[in-house]
Amino acid sequence: MIDLFSSRRLIGSRVKELRHERKMSTFELAECLFCSQEYINRIELGSAKLSIDKIYRISICLNVDIETLLSGIGFQVKQKTKKSVCYYQAECIV
Repeated sequence: MIDLFSSRRLIGSRVKELRHERKMSTFELAECLFCSQEYINRIELGSAKLSIDKIYRISICLNVDIETLLSGIGFQVKQKTKKSVCYYQAECIV
């Protein structure tokens, strides 16, 4: 299992990589998330605490599935077959 600090850095590096791929500035991402550029910098450096809600909103702003940001950090995506509902089971807290 990846430790808390490593998971934050992993998510942060993915956010930065995806933001660059979309030619989006930290200012634009901050506007989309209703936060400061400093907070975006802290996310990308792995020093910001992130709730699952914040990670979800980041995924919307970057136009990716939340699984893209969470893969490999101790979250399992479970698909319910009848209603097609996804939920996340955390093995560690981000």
